[in-house]
Parts: sequence; C-alpha cells; structure tokens
Amino acid sequence: MKTRMIVAAGLLATAALSAGVAQEPGARVGRERVFASMGSYQRVDMQRIEKQLLYSLNHPCDAVVESAIGEVARLKVAQLCCTSSAIADRLEELVEEGGTPAIRYKAMLATLVFQNPEMFAAESGRDFVNGEDLFGAIADRLGERLLAVVSY
Repeated sequence: MKTRMIVAAGLLATAALSAGVAQEPGARVGRERVFASMGSYQRVDMQRIEKQLLYSLNHPCDAVVESAIGEVARLKVAQLCCTSSAIADRLEELVEEGGTPAIRYKAMLATLVFQNPEMFAAESGRDFVNGEDLFGAIADRLGERLLAVVSY
C-alpha cells in the first residue's frame, strides 16, 4: 500500500512539473504543449511504433484512445508518405464505434488525413501545440476545400 502511495505521489509530482515546463511562455491557460516538435514527428519510424499505437487506439480508457488518435494524426501530418493499413483500419472502426462523440469526430478527421494526405501538405510544415490546434487545422482545411468545391 505504501509503495502505491509513493508511486502515485511521484506521478503527481512529475505531472505537475511537466505541465509547468511544457507550457510555452505567454501561452494561455489550457494551451499546454502536448505534442513534440515537428522535427521529432518527422523522424519517427511509424512501422517501429505501430504496435504501441494500435494498443493505445484499442485501450479501454477513452482518454487514452483520444490521445492516441491525436498522436496518429500528428504523425501522418508530419509524414504524409508514411502508411499503416492497420492504423487506418482502426481509425475507421473508431469513426463508427468510438466510445465518445469526441473520439468518433477526431477519428473521422484522422481518417480523412490518412485517405487524402496531399490535402494536408500545408499542415505538414506547421508545429502544433496540442490536439486542439491540430484537429482545428484539419477541420479548417476541410472547410476550405468544401467552400472551394461549393463556390466552383
């Protein structure tokens, strides 16, 4: 029991410290940096971490799944040419079967990035602070495309 309390206290202290370190100077509350730099995502070998990503996308905790969707979408935006049919298939399943509306919505946006990577070329050069920024940019890009099609 004591060991669990010590581990829990350590995790809380680590989380508190990392939240303070991760926040950008002058950033608004709620805009803590969650994603690593663009360069970090561009160097990741998706094939090497595919198993861990799939594990997270299948996790029973909705928060883990939602976070994993953000990581997968961020990786795909950073590396438009990388592919993973297993991850793409799981995202499509989450669009239909996700545990929350947020999971289903984010899975749908991530699926669109996997299906149409060329549409998101401009985003591949951007550095995103967190999932809110990333999914907002994806939704904005889709909105621009929709307006272009409607006005054509």
